[in-house]
Amino acid sequence: VTMGGSDPTERTPAVVRAFEGTAITVDAIVGPGFSPEQEEAVRTAAADTSAEIRVVRDPDGLVERMAAADFAVITASTTTYELLAAGTPLVSIPVAENQRLIASALRDRDIAIVLDPQADRAAIADAIKRYTTDPALRRQRRDRGRSLVDANGTMRVATALLGCR
Repeated sequence: VTMGGSDPTERTPAVVRAFEGTAITVDAIVGPGFSPEQEEAVRTAAADTSAEIRVVRDPDGLVERMAAADFAVITASTTTYELLAAGTPLVSIPVAENQRLIASALRDRDIAIVLDPQADRAAIADAIKRYTTDPALRRQRRDRGRSLVDANGTMRVATALLGCR
């Protein structure tokens, strides 16, 4: 779970609580811009949830965590591209105006579960259940993500730029 470096809409506690009743281990990432009060709210939500929730502040090895995750619940931010390249299936929640295009593209390409910005805990829990009960869907989303974002974009740009000399 990562709702951004600072979670300005303070959605992380609700997302953490949506894992109630699941038998999975969840890393809830608290970014460097979280206030102490926001972090405490996430820790409280984790403690009140029956799932094993590990709250981690600004961790080293975030890319490795992304690649190892069965799926991620995120905002429709630039982290989307990192997770697609890692092949991590997404539950995406656009929380800012500039994220609507990313969410729309994900939905149009059937590459992620995209929720409405106002998604409540039940909607998030339903999305989590879809991924936890459907490994074929996770595989499909992993493959589609990797085919869209292959992590070779910088090489393509450099080749194109060098070819323009």
